[in-house]
Amino acid sequence: MQKKLSEKGKKKSEDRLMQLFTKDFQPFRIVEDEGCKEFVQALNPSYQLLSRHFISKTGIPALYEEYCRTSLNTDSYIGLTAHFVNENYELISVLLVFSVMRSANTSENVTAEIKRIVTDWGIDKKIVLAVSDNACNIKNAVSKDLSKTISGEKYCSASLLIPVANGLQNLCENLLKQAFSNSVTEVVVKLQAGLNTRLGYIENSSTLSICTFLDSRFKSLAFSSPSSSEHAKKLVTSAISSSLAEVIDSNSEYMGPTVVQANNQDDGELLVWQVFDRNAAAKKARGTPMSRALVEVQRYIDEDLLPRQCSPLIWWKENSQFFPHLSVLARNRLCALGTSVPRERLFSKAGLFLSERRSRLSENKTKMLLFLNSSLQWCK
Repeated sequence: MQKKLSEKGKKKSEDRLMQLFTKDFQPFRIVEDEGCKEFVQALNPSYQLLSRHFISKTGIPALYEEYCRTSLNTDSYIGLTAHFVNENYELISVLLVFSVMRSANTSENVTAEIKRIVTDWGIDKKIVLAVSDNACNIKNAVSKDLSKTISGEKYCSASLLIPVANGLQNLCENLLKQAFSNSVTEVVVKLQAGLNTRLGYIENSSTLSICTFLDSRFKSLAFSSPSSSEHAKKLVTSAISSSLAEVIDSNSEYMGPTVVQANNQDDGELLVWQVFDRNAAAKKARGTPMSRALVEVQRYIDEDLLPRQCSPLIWWKENSQFFPHLSVLARNRLCALGTSVPRERLFSKAGLFLSERRSRLSENKTKMLLFLNSSLQWCK
């Protein structure tokens, strides 16, 4: 005879059941299918399967609240994902929102909606880079109020854009030196012109230049000219210097150790350290924030390049103690992505369950299920 489930066991079973909907996007009515009922009954006759109504009205909303703080073909949706590097130097991707656009799908309305979302999440002052697809209204909205760049895999890819763009340019230049037919040469010329139009000024982006410089696979060697490389180095050095200056202003330890005054001159220990403490307090820290930044940046440049197939985030994790200020900057900047792939995947996931079989799924349930599927693993 099957042992009756304990409350803990029942809760665990219900959590696994909910994954059918949050992970696999199964329709709620699967719990009403005879095959599903018989399968659950065979596993444990004492377990009572949750009803479709309970899952839809209570289970999913409760799970959404715990971890978050209808027409299939005519509704316009907006999806927004966020990407950051955590303290373990892992690139994390989470869904902020996936919901119906109630107002007209213009760039002005999209701009207002993006502002509202990032403000609600408290990240409006933390955005390093904004990446969109090629929809005209989205591109206009992003360029107006956030930042503009070319369209991300789930790894730090913004640092690849400059070396890849320069590599493509070099490839075109080498192809033009070959003795190809006129038609082939014409194709290469048009390709090179397209690259110049789209990516010709990519090294002017401070964000992308910093990302590339902080990628330990590239550093200063991926730029098209020494002046571009030096400009990226100055940007990084300036950022580190500013960070150091803020620390010096706010942290009393940079003012030198506190002198212990001896009230009792017979205290041998205090007398022993009295002269040392006085000299230590009088001695100012050597170097300005800029000079310290230059030293750390130069030590970083002098390190061997990381093999291209290796992860720069793992390298920064292993070397953070040797580059205490650069590693913080790397965590803040290497979260930038170079393409809009995560957003495209989001809409692909939506298409998995916004099907004819689930055409009555409400907007609110759609938002909850997508959020739980994309972000639940990082909220636990």
